[in-house]
Amino acid sequence: MFDDGRISVYEKAFPIMKKYGIVATNAIVTKNVGNPYCQSWKQICELENNYGWETASHTYDHPHLNLLSDDQFIYEMQKSSDDLKKHNLNPVTLAIPYGEMRPNQYPLAAKYYKFVRNSNDTHTKLPINSNALGCFTVHSDTELSEIYDRIFYAKMKNEPLLIILFHDVGNENSEYNYDEIKFEKLMKFLVENQFRTSTLRNAMAKLEYY
Repeated sequence: MFDDGRISVYEKAFPIMKKYGIVATNAIVTKNVGNPYCQSWKQICELENNYGWETASHTYDHPHLNLLSDDQFIYEMQKSSDDLKKHNLNPVTLAIPYGEMRPNQYPLAAKYYKFVRNSNDTHTKLPINSNALGCFTVHSDTELSEIYDRIFYAKMKNEPLLIILFHDVGNENSEYNYDEIKFEKLMKFLVENQFRTSTLRNAMAKLEYY
């Protein structure tokens, strides 16, 4: 999964993933679409319509949702959903900016999105709580061995779902940049070890949550 909709996802990560037959969930901050450092609507739609990626919401303006009033929160949910639907995208996943929402905000979000992903590295088990999906966040200094260890731990514990989150690939000016060479090694590792990869929407469908 990728947060923010940065241009490096399209220019750097996507060609590598295409090479290995791997798709992703692309969480978009809709206000930023078309900015020099972000993907365009054409690119976002191409990833979903031509290559099987999932487009998710990362809100309209990337605020701290837990600090918003109910009206402000609803605006973020609805505006992002409407922006995506205007481009014939059908978002079912919300990626929470900064990972936090208030308990009373979850029912409000559920009116727009089926799945909600936070930033906690939770160890999943069945039945999965579709409003509390966690992730393993990769930072610029995350070693490949750490990612491998987390994947093998999930396998050992029979976790039904592990979301690995990136922001930037090959963008040296970003604090979340991940090296292209390491990224490709990870994709090759996933294929060679026959790990099943999927968009979040399709993974939840296979787990009978959709």
